[in-house]
Amino acid sequence: MDQWKWMEYHVLTDMPIKEIAAREGVTIDAVKGWERLAKRRLMNTA
Repeated sequence: MDQWKWMEYHVLTDMPIKEIAAREGVTIDAVKGWERLAKRRLMNTA
């Protein structure tokens, strides 16, 4: 699940979004989309 990748890379290991995109072979906008979806899911479960 892409949202988990964002959570693992950015939140847990403090990896910059640009580096996540390069590592996963996607655009920066795609990673930002993962971030939005992850945050939305977290807000809905609280």
